Amino acid sequence: MNEKNIPVIGWLVCIDGPDKETDYHIVNTPIGNGIGTDESMAVVVKDDPDVAPINHAVIRFDEQFGKCVLSQGVGKRIVRLNGAIVFGPTYLKPFDRIVIGKSEYLFMPYGGNVDPSNT
Repeated sequence: MNEKNIPVIGWLVCIDGPDKETDYHIVNTPIGNGIGTDESMAVVVKDDPDVAPINHAVIRFDEQFGKCVLSQGVGKRIVRLNGAIVFGPTYLKPFDRIVIGKSEYLFMPYGGNVDPSNT
């Protein structure tokens, strides 16, 4: 749990780019985890000028299937998952690589929320 007592469902770790070695909690909220440079985002990317301010991408938790879902945000900027462009909602797997702007992130779900068929 974090300071707002919202269950953590996973993490993103910046493995390449301006915010390298920064980690981010992914939590289970109805609005999802917006990724952008604006301070209102759940995942605030501070040092990458190629990341949109609001919802460059969004990660949500699908409670029915116990998996996190990556979606492209509202802008026209590209999001890549394991090298492929994300055109629609896509389930995430452990160790998936997400590229947003000049930054690359490693996704890791929380152990209690990992569906064995998701690996």
